[in-house]
Amino acid sequence: MKDASLETRSEKPGPAGIWSYFMKRMSDRTGLSIYWLQFLLLLAGSLTAFLVSEWLHGISWNSAALLFRVATILTAVAAIVVLLPSVGRRLVISLVILFHFGGIITAISSVSPAPWLTMQIWTTVYRPYLYFLWLNNAYHFYSPQPGPANLLWFCIEYDPEPDGTRNFRWVLIPNWDEKERPVNPDGTPVFSGTEYTRRLSLAEYTAGNAGVPGDLYLLWDRRLKVGEKDKIPPFDPRVLPYDQQYRAPDARSKRWIQAYVRHVAATYPHQNHPERSVLTVRFYRVLHQILQPGQVVEGLDPNDISLYYPFYCGEFDKDGNFTERCMKIWINSDGYFQWEVRDPYLYWVIPAEFITRHAQGANLEKSNANMRRIPEPAPDSKETEVKK
Repeated sequence: MKDASLETRSEKPGPAGIWSYFMKRMSDRTGLSIYWLQFLLLLAGSLTAFLVSEWLHGISWNSAALLFRVATILTAVAAIVVLLPSVGRRLVISLVILFHFGGIITAISSVSPAPWLTMQIWTTVYRPYLYFLWLNNAYHFYSPQPGPANLLWFCIEYDPEPDGTRNFRWVLIPNWDEKERPVNPDGTPVFSGTEYTRRLSLAEYTAGNAGVPGDLYLLWDRRLKVGEKDKIPPFDPRVLPYDQQYRAPDARSKRWIQAYVRHVAATYPHQNHPERSVLTVRFYRVLHQILQPGQVVEGLDPNDISLYYPFYCGEFDKDGNFTERCMKIWINSDGYFQWEVRDPYLYWVIPAEFITRHAQGANLEKSNANMRRIPEPAPDSKETEVKK
């Protein structure tokens, strides 16, 4: 009698619903238990995700390919978990929860100065996981204190008019309208705060710093000479020291910048002449400084132009390659890459008041652009004299 009252796992009543009804009907038709049916479906899903990831990798859609490869691993692991007894499933789920929150702890505690053990665990174990879910930056943001926000500014140049007028379009990510509401580059509103935050996150990938070069003062001398000629003074050294006005991206950030440039060049035609072909794209990584307590007391506007520090990261063609007038890259006889920086402004911060002059040239009257021109300081102002 005791044995007759026992229930098998496949005979236990489950929750009512379409999926439960479907699985029960499939179980009745095939003779397999519900757990084995779930195993086979998850296994088929894992194989499908793998094939999709291979196809996406073949067309160079690497981000989507990575997403489906992660889905391949997750569904394969889930297929094994459903076959475990109840205790085994609970153990696996508990370990996953502990692993997840352990990663958040390392994200919080890995900000310098950090314990050696925390840095080792974050670097070798958690960093790929946290970057994939984008949990690292959010927990770093207020640990120990917030830093400036990174913004993406693109100046796209298209084929000129017959009379020589140059056509430009500025793409600012993220951007705001006149009422300070977040909008897309085409002017449509951004409804979700999550979408706006993701736009901010895009710029974080360009923030890697390659360090101060050994020939910084030679580069500074070139920057001063060309700035005097073009009437683009250097940044105020009282606000930002000279050795901090040059910030070259590291190798990873350069690859992200090239990917962004390719996307922007292919996605955003000129607002008035969509048939025009893209000639070049100039990219600026802009640091938007947070107001200090004294500036808040003085009543400074958080969006004041003086709080924007645009670092010029190069001029590119529509495929994301440096133009030769910006940087020439070639392979020498020994098979090594060599390069020659030809643009004296490259990787230097440009005063935000002179950003349109730098991107569009001195003859702004013959430029067709959507960027509201920022008033430049008077040539005889004290601020300009200090910068000179």
